Amino acid sequence: MSSDTQLSSQFVSRAGLKLSHSLKIFSKNHRLSVKNLVCADFGCNLGGFTDCLLQHGALKIYSVDTAKNCLEWNLRNNSKIKVIEKTNAMHVQLPEKVDLIVSDVAWTKQEKILPSIKLNLKNSGYAITLIKPHYEAQREELVKGKVPVSCLQDILNRMNLIFHENGFQIIGTVKSPITGKSGKNTEYLALLKLNLTS
Repeated sequence: MSSDTQLSSQFVSRAGLKLSHSLKIFSKNHRLSVKNLVCADFGCNLGGFTDCLLQHGALKIYSVDTAKNCLEWNLRNNSKIKVIEKTNAMHVQLPEKVDLIVSDVAWTKQEKILPSIKLNLKNSGYAITLIKPHYEAQREELVKGKVPVSCLQDILNRMNLIFHENGFQIIGTVKSPITGKSGKNTEYLALLKLNLTS
């Protein structure tokens, strides 16, 4: 069992805790439900987000990652999950447009993954993307690899502008209930919808 798995018995990795928390908030505030949706997980890794979507009733999940044999075995063998390995989510074209895309693409900046999310999302669909301010920050905003609290809002404001410039409207943002894997960086999850008037 991996160290990530040991952190939570609910999901195969701690990433599931982040998405589950955001779904709870977005369900309450924006009536978002995963039940019976066709979804995609960009940067699935061990499968924390995929596992969370599955437990919330997703109909089908395309799990995309650059690695091979990384997705946990029980997820890999679930008939609802379509594994797309050795594929960069920035360049993937799914077999169909989906209702919901969740994204955690490590150090890749938001502006790099948003075009792919837009390409693969139904017009009526949603995206939930994990914002890692320490990877979006300018050099002068970092102190020993950490973003000071005083800089977080400026970075989030820039993210809102980037979302808009890439054809999305931001519906809501929630702070992750746990920090990044290093234990020192605050993260956020943003709920996005295509801006069809842009």
